[in-house]
Amino acid sequence: MEKKSINRISAGVLIGIILLCILFYFLLASEKKAKEEIIIQVLRTIKSAENLYKSKYGRFGNLEELANASMITQYEVRRDWSASKYGYYFTLNISESDCSCIAMPSEWGSTGSKNFIIRNDDCIIYNMIKGSTDFSNP
Repeated sequence: MEKKSINRISAGVLIGIILLCILFYFLLASEKKAKEEIIIQVLRTIKSAENLYKSKYGRFGNLEELANASMITQYEVRRDWSASKYGYYFTLNISESDCSCIAMPSEWGSTGSKNFIIRNDDCIIYNMIKGSTDFSNP
């Protein structure tokens, strides 16, 4: 009788540990998804700022120019104009007629596992290849 009760307790503890592991996995996954949504929103904010900057100054601006014109804040992009507080680097690709922005994790796997781009047509796509800026095959 005593052995059966120890086995039941052991089984209960094991099931509890398994359930906690599953819960932890889903919490991490939802945190990662929330961070990705924030990065997408930052990309949209930068792209909107670019469109506004171009309508006002006749050209697209770099991140520092957008911040100096109060069109983005350090909340979106840190003072060094490359790494956000969410663990992504932002790179603008601008020409006279085209503007896109790429967001890449500063530490692949730790701060993110997707590279994002918002293109000139405001379409956001991603890839999951470490360090890749090839978005030709979404």
